[in-house]
Formats: sequence, structure tokens, C-alpha cells
Amino acid sequence: MTQDPTSLAADEPAGAPPTTLPLDIRFEAHTHPRTAQQLAYEVVRRAILRGALVPGTRLTQGQLAAQLELSTTPVREALRRLASEGLVRIDAHRGAIVRGLDKSELSEIYEVRLLLEPLAIRKATERITDAELARAEDLWEQMEDHSDVGAWSELNREFHGVFANAAQSPRLTEILRGLRDSAAPYVRWSMVLHPDFPVTANREHRQLLDACRARNGELAAGIEEQHLQATLAAVMAQQAGQAT
Repeated sequence: MTQDPTSLAADEPAGAPPTTLPLDIRFEAHTHPRTAQQLAYEVVRRAILRGALVPGTRLTQGQLAAQLELSTTPVREALRRLASEGLVRIDAHRGAIVRGLDKSELSEIYEVRLLLEPLAIRKATERITDAELARAEDLWEQMEDHSDVGAWSELNREFHGVFANAAQSPRLTEILRGLRDSAAPYVRWSMVLHPDFPVTANREHRQLLDACRARNGELAAGIEEQHLQATLAAVMAQQAGQAT
């Protein structure tokens, strides 16, 4: 019988030493997930994007269910969703594993982002509200403190997400969200090896915010494109350094 490649393998055998994963289950009241599946998804996704779960980490259903005090069914569905978004891969024998970094994948992610992000920014400059501009400003101020790599990476994703949401194109927003999630581990590791990366990125974030506040779509789109190209160059340089 052929095994379904999307199925999750059984957990570790009885008697295996328990391992506690670095999961943060704290949420603000207004952001707390409403379902068990959403809780499992958000907790694991956040741990991956913040670097708490490094590439190669094995994620077993039983282990996650025990830590989150859930049944295995919502955990299984959460892992499948994360696999569909490219954050984990499903191994027929080992279960779910946090995905590693891949240079060709990175190039493709940014090739698509370079096409879609400027489009979203042009739309956003026409439709962004004062409240959304204030939110982007607040995120930028928080990113000025870049001592915590994981926190900065998360704030960076949220910052760009403000403009994607402001475009008021739900399908485009969802596509870009997936691309940012896939790019986040690369950005995070580039920050580890290049501590000055956030300084340049924050300067470009400031320029982008000012252009959107001025409702200058073409200027904002050009800044976004330049920002993405600079980020790609920094991450590719880090990848090349690891390969040598």
C-alpha cells in the first residue's frame, strides 16, 4: 500500500525522553485564537518566524498536543496548514519538520514579491487610512530598537502587512502574507550575521512611510522595490558566506 506523503508519521515510541519545545502561548486578549486549530497554528508559526524553532526541528503531534493541552486532531490540521505555507515539510517517516533555507527558493520568493509588493503599495497609497499610517509609524518606532532579532523580524512583517492590508485587495494580501512568512527565516538569519542590516532597513522603512503619507504611489513603489532588492542582496550574500 502506498503511503500518503501528506500524512503525519506516528509520534516517538513509548519511553522516548520528553522534549519541551520553546513555545510561547501568551496572547493579548483581543488577538487570542478562537479555535484549537488556530491556537496550534499561531503558536507554532510564531515560534518558527521568531527563530525559536530552528530549521530541522522535528514537530510531533503528541508533543505539541501535550504542551498546548489540546487533542492531536487540531495539531495535525495546524501542521498541514503550515506545510501548505512552506514553513514545515511533512516527512512520511519522521512527521513534520521545520524547513531549512534554500537559495533557489529565496530567489523565487523575491522574484514574485518584486512584482506584487510595488503593486500593493501603489494601491495602498490611494486607500491607506490615518489609523493605518499611525500603526505603521508605531511599528517603525518599535523597530528602531533592533536588539531582539526575533522581535524585529516579526515587527518587520507586521509593518509591511499594514500596507498590504491598506491596498484592500484580499487575495493579493493573502498571497503577500504567505511570501513574507516564507521569507522571514532568511531575513532573520541575515540579521544574525549582519547586525547592521536593520539600520539600513529601518531607514528605507521611514522613506516608505513618508511616501505613503504623501500619497505618492510611484515614489513609494520605487522605494519598496529598492528595499526588497537590498534585502535580497543581503540575504543572498549571507547564504553565499555559509556555502564557503
